[in-house]
Amino acid sequence: MSVNCAVGDLAPGATAAVNITGTWAATASGTIRNTATTTSATPDPVMTNNTSSVDVALTPSADVSVVKTTSTPSIPLGGVASFVITVRNDGPSAAAGVVVTEVAPAGLEVTSATPSAGIWSPADHQWTVGTLLPGESATLTVTATATVVGTLTNNATATSPTPDPDPSDNTGTSTVVVTPSADLSIVKTSSANPAPVNGPISYTIVVKNNPDVCAGRVHADPGRHRCGGRAQHGFGHGRRPRRDGVGHGIRLRRHRPDRRHRSAEERRPGAGRERRRVHRRR
Repeated sequence: MSVNCAVGDLAPGATAAVNITGTWAATASGTIRNTATTTSATPDPVMTNNTSSVDVALTPSADVSVVKTTSTPSIPLGGVASFVITVRNDGPSAAAGVVVTEVAPAGLEVTSATPSAGIWSPADHQWTVGTLLPGESATLTVTATATVVGTLTNNATATSPTPDPDPSDNTGTSTVVVTPSADLSIVKTSSANPAPVNGPISYTIVVKNNPDVCAGRVHADPGRHRCGGRAQHGFGHGRRPRRDGVGHGIRLRRHRPDRRHRSAEERRPGAGRERRRVHRRR
């Protein structure tokens, strides 16, 4: 860029000053030489002093910051957490070669990452943003699956070869709480179907905590229990189980035959005791 100024006539020994102000481009770097030259229609016997130069060493500075947020502060074991990473350059210079590293903790497996600019590398969890001009920002949307229970802290850190006057805001942090999860299923069968009138019958109830999400014990009262195993019941009496594990509060009840469909003899007081005595004699 060139600037021309008309100074006018100068008497012998007189001087004139020209002040020029400007702002270097945000991408400027290195040493910049600025040269000024004077000319006149009057012949000049010494031309060697008609040009003057000054060198200015530019020191770029870019305040890069990272903010990390989550829309899923609490998820069950095996659930998916979502994060948004925003990297911004507050200048005054352009931030060259910006790279953001997604530091996922043990227990969070990154499944996808979508950048608004630049390239995401799943091999090393690095987001190559490139150059950010002053005031520019970019985002990375990340999803991850929770594989352990607990409080997991996820960090993202930005780096740039451009000097940063405030590196304290180069890391963004977001926390997700992963709660226990249990995939329960139940199957009930009978020992006879159809069942004989006045004959014995028993029911078997199988409660299962399916694998891969087993994070606690399942209690089915009365009966046996174990994580990933089953609880077996005969005539359960429907008592409330203990509440000390995943799947707590389960109630298992037997379904007795409807008394309305029994004969008058079967409904007679004491008929049940007589039937039990008959079975014992057999």
